[in-house]
Amino acid sequence: MVSLNPTTRHEALGVFKLGVEIGDLLGAETLQLATYAPPVRYLHAKTRQFGNGNHPFGDSMRIHTPKRFDWGPVWHALVDSSQRCADVAAERGKTVAIEPGVDEVISSVDALLRLMEQVRRKNFKANFNTAHFSAERENISLALTRLRGKFANVRISDSDPSNNGHLPIGDGAIDWREFFRVLKNMKYNGYLGLDLGRSKSLCEDYRKSLAHLKSLASELRFPIEI
Repeated sequence: MVSLNPTTRHEALGVFKLGVEIGDLLGAETLQLATYAPPVRYLHAKTRQFGNGNHPFGDSMRIHTPKRFDWGPVWHALVDSSQRCADVAAERGKTVAIEPGVDEVISSVDALLRLMEQVRRKNFKANFNTAHFSAERENISLALTRLRGKFANVRISDSDPSNNGHLPIGDGAIDWREFFRVLKNMKYNGYLGLDLGRSKSLCEDYRKSLAHLKSLASELRFPIEI
């Protein structure tokens, strides 16, 4: 997505096309993208390094910025990649949902809005991740309001903003009552994906989160289909 090498991005787009075909066969409604870490030299592991469970946070990530590093080409690469992916997805009637992440090229609501303005594709939307926005010190309810009509999915987990962990609903700092009140006012009728990361007690955390969600939904008269 953000490689400064056009050949690398072109090859990655070919893999994305295969993913779109598989998603279409499985009946997927949306396809997710991430913006990944900027292409600088990392002295330790990158923030989003899939496959090994290593998600360093805060001061644990150290980089070396090349002398002639220029942010402009990085941003251009992301816009170009996003447009190409959205166009490929549109051929099969799919929506692309891009997810911000801590220490990535897109990590905030403002950056996400700017990206969508420049990509200019109707099927290019946000995947709203509560834990990621919380870790970036975004107010979750305000973030929902600012992204009204611009997100295709909502991925929920609670958060202790001092780290990037994905906690069971009710175990962190997010004001879920206000969050669901805002969603209800928006008349949101899309998906809520429960994302508990790499929990070591996944079944227990899932049941706890589901019970909390059902209780809030009943209190606020916000219907949830499981």
